[in-house]
Amino acid sequence: LRFLNNKFAARRTARQAYKARLSTFFSWCVLNSRLTGVKVNQCQAIRLPQPPKRKGRMNASVYWALHEALPEIGRLFLGLCYASRQRPTEIRLLRESALRTDRIRFEPTKTRKSSAEYVEIVRSPWINTMLERLRELRAERLTRRKVIALDQQRDPFLLLSKDGTPFTTFGLNTVWRRARERAAKEEARRALEAGRNDASAALLSVTTRDIRPFSLSQMERDGYSVEAIREAAAHTSVGMTEQYLNQHRERFSVAVLTPPAKPGT
Repeated sequence: LRFLNNKFAARRTARQAYKARLSTFFSWCVLNSRLTGVKVNQCQAIRLPQPPKRKGRMNASVYWALHEALPEIGRLFLGLCYASRQRPTEIRLLRESALRTDRIRFEPTKTRKSSAEYVEIVRSPWINTMLERLRELRAERLTRRKVIALDQQRDPFLLLSKDGTPFTTFGLNTVWRRARERAAKEEARRALEAGRNDASAALLSVTTRDIRPFSLSQMERDGYSVEAIREAAAHTSVGMTEQYLNQHRERFSVAVLTPPAKPGT
């Protein structure tokens, strides 16, 4: 508990993650108590406050502000995440083998070892344009690599960094963070010129994980059923889809109250 509080006092999400990692370690120690002498998982007695809910929320204005600030490869990443309704990891790891003549097959890495759900997305003209541009950029960037792994020769990635290597999570997040800061500065400048309050805070809190809920909510606004949205997202239950949609649903009440009845009336 001292370790978690001293190292991650201001980072509640990280503190929860490290507690889970420590709990897994102590569970192993209990299962191997003959070797370790540990008979109790100490982490089960620790109760930590829940991390605050993320405030990132993407909308059309945030989407286009980031689109202007991102480099070309980032714009293609943003567009494919939105058009396919898939997690950022699936787009970052997208390979040629996933492309069909008229569809893209996604097998989410998050559920590959559990539900093994998959979904095939229709290749719209917009998606085809982005895929072709990614192939052009890949051809240019591969010339900068002296050695290419055999698996990448047989089944190349679509998204490559400037040096021709596949994007890592850290590298892609760095591109996103820099663009987000540029977009926030530009929005703050426009707000100052227009005499408005600073509206850049929303941009600074948006991450790549906010693209998917936004795109799924757009499907709902376009009239698609929750079941159709569930299939597009490769969710195993409608309840999971509802959690995504609730992030962008407007919360208001149509109930109108009247004064309570007076006694004797």
